[in-house]
Amino acid sequence: MKRLILLILVFTSLWLSCEDHRMDGLEPDKVYLAKRGLVIESVYNIGEIVTANFWTNKSGYSGTSCTINYEIDEEILNTFNSENGTNYTLLPGNCYTLGETSFTISGKEMHAPFSFTYDPALIVEASGGAYETNEYALPIRIITNGVELTDENLAGGNADQVIVVFNIKRPELNILRDDFETLFITAGESGTVGYKFEVGMPFTSKWDVSFGFSSEPEVLENALNAYNTANGVNYGLLPDEAYDILTENLIIPVGKSGLQVDFIIYRENIDPGNFVLPLILSDVSSPIFAGSDSLIFLPVRCVANKIIPTVDWMVTASTYNKQPPASLPEYIIDGIEADATKYWHVVWKGQNGGMKDPDPWVMIDMNENRTIYQVEIFPRCPGTPGFSGINNIDGYEIFTSMSGVEGSWTGHGYHDASSPVDKSRKQFLFDLTAPTTTRFVKIKIANNSANDNTVGLFEVYLRGY
Repeated sequence: MKRLILLILVFTSLWLSCEDHRMDGLEPDKVYLAKRGLVIESVYNIGEIVTANFWTNKSGYSGTSCTINYEIDEEILNTFNSENGTNYTLLPGNCYTLGETSFTISGKEMHAPFSFTYDPALIVEASGGAYETNEYALPIRIITNGVELTDENLAGGNADQVIVVFNIKRPELNILRDDFETLFITAGESGTVGYKFEVGMPFTSKWDVSFGFSSEPEVLENALNAYNTANGVNYGLLPDEAYDILTENLIIPVGKSGLQVDFIIYRENIDPGNFVLPLILSDVSSPIFAGSDSLIFLPVRCVANKIIPTVDWMVTASTYNKQPPASLPEYIIDGIEADATKYWHVVWKGQNGGMKDPDPWVMIDMNENRTIYQVEIFPRCPGTPGFSGINNIDGYEIFTSMSGVEGSWTGHGYHDASSPVDKSRKQFLFDLTAPTTTRFVKIKIANNSANDNTVGLFEVYLRGY
């Protein structure tokens, strides 16, 4: 019996000894803010009060209880501005409301939540109506009792501090697509072409948001000029009668974020020429704004009909290659766009006293008056049949005349073709500055190469009636 009692005492002593050291090697409880340093609150001003949520974490295994107090500390903001060269301003008190600021983390609990609400509209008002100023900040510090702050180096900033910066974004309506591909049609075609695109916002609307598309001449003209400048073209505005918006009610209803817009193009209402339709959001109902993507373009190229050459047409040129097989000027109106043996080519270097043709041109005499809208040219260039050299055509200039005599020519602009892309283009379509009734059409070619004279055309089409 005495041995049994002795064994019990020994085991009890060993067990108690183990319990005395059961916490050895474990870290004591520590606390720290889950979000630290500079935190951006980025929201849209859509008439809602916003709740911002933060929390303090407690780590370790001791199960120590503690209290956490959250407080606004402007000194944190002043120090941050001084150390980082920033100029944040303390958020005005009327823009936010603090929730509960004192919490207890009991025993094994690991978190102490904290939240406050703020009014984006009041922040915008405090910024003078400006959006995305990142002007105002709310510096928050935690005070802990019962458990110490962590002494580890945490990413983001001090364990007990967070500076909340408010980035209030403008609620915008945008067109959710890029520009349309060019619509190519031939004059006189009938029928319609339908298009669709989305207009929307990056949030669910709390209002019925109405909008339209601008018809203001000045607005459309400015958009047209910007398009022409950006693309190096000279398009006109698509006539009003050439299109319709089919969607009857341009309204994004409550609870939705977008609307599909349908519109239609009437082919028969478009004359030959190059046009662009700017679709520009307008009359967007408050408090939504038309955004930076509130404009798209639909380019339309209406090609006039080919005028079929008759036996009375004649073609002459500045020079042409006479070596067999001869590259005759009349080949440009034979209707064959890429025949390795039938094209017009200027005189080869060495054939003309060793000099190249200094001023290449080719002229079509229709032997009657016709109205011309466009001139379509198929040059001899890399990739076309029978050609492996370098295309030395650097530009085209179109002229028209009723008589063909010196001093009677009307110029229709110079068209640069010197880029690597243009050097390999197999087709160009040039619009005259205005539809022109004429008998003679001359194409002058710029060849800036000092050492070569590789200038030739497969075909030229005159388009009009």
